[in-house]
Amino acid sequence: MKILTCNPNGSAYSYILAGISKAFALAGNDVSCVKSNVVPCDFDLYIGCSGWRQQIPPKEKRRGKVGIHVNPYGDTKVGHYDGGPIIDESREAIKWVLNQQPDFVYGYCPKAFIDEYYGYWTTKHGIPVVAMPNAADITVYYPHKPDDKFKCEIGWVGGRWLYKAKMLDKYLTPLVTTKKCLIYGWGDTWKNKKVISDNDVPALFASAKICPSVSESHSVHHPVDIPERVFKIPASGGFTIHTPSPAIYNLFGDVIPMATDPHHWKQLVDYYLLHETARVELALKQRQLIYQKHTYFDRCKGIAEILNDPAMIENLEKAKSKIIQSF
Repeated sequence: MKILTCNPNGSAYSYILAGISKAFALAGNDVSCVKSNVVPCDFDLYIGCSGWRQQIPPKEKRRGKVGIHVNPYGDTKVGHYDGGPIIDESREAIKWVLNQQPDFVYGYCPKAFIDEYYGYWTTKHGIPVVAMPNAADITVYYPHKPDDKFKCEIGWVGGRWLYKAKMLDKYLTPLVTTKKCLIYGWGDTWKNKKVISDNDVPALFASAKICPSVSESHSVHHPVDIPERVFKIPASGGFTIHTPSPAIYNLFGDVIPMATDPHHWKQLVDYYLLHETARVELALKQRQLIYQKHTYFDRCKGIAEILNDPAMIENLEKAKSKIIQSF
């Protein structure tokens, strides 16, 4: 199958699209990124995005199917939240997506919440929605050996700027003054910030006792925009806890400890730093659940299912199994 993708130019979406692209490629498909603004007609599947509006051939001229990443568009609105950006899809973007006549759209949301947050795509416009929350790229994030230079109590890699800082200052910043931390990031100044290469990130995740997962403010109440971090850490051999999030509880239940508030967060950190056996045992359960359900191979199966392509599903399962067996 010839699969083309849009070109998100180094944005956060580019990392997610890279995971999707690699999963499809390892399952035996020809995958390439369209660098120009015009998408050629000779594809079996084009994966686009409402944020990167390439010129997609009209339905009568293109050979294959089109799927487009979209933002929430349903009964429950996210809008501006706690000083953050607008999360819901704009009228302009909705119009553009509809003009492309996509065969399906997909969004970063667990299946249980799709109707509530993305349902208008289907109820108003008859377009099926594929639930595709972020996942682990297990070609990069697989069990690493702990590295002495990254051993610490708390490890963190991530940016810090005004909106993100609202949650980081509640949950992560207090740990910096009381625990042995290694903080790597960008944006507004982190005290004692260090620089880390992408290649070293999995080793940090595997070496720190706890690598926290902190979502943005709107994710406390709305099950959208789950960061990749919560999937990457266990896949790398690390252990994570999470800030309040209905999406995380839906996907992981009690396998990933989730704080109810900053006080409970401190209790969780102190408990798992002190109780190594409990931490190691739960880290293994987290990793097993990631490999079972939350890799980009699993997310791509959602697309294969909407395309009614059992051969693609089988190939994705075989490719995933081969990689896991190589660990």
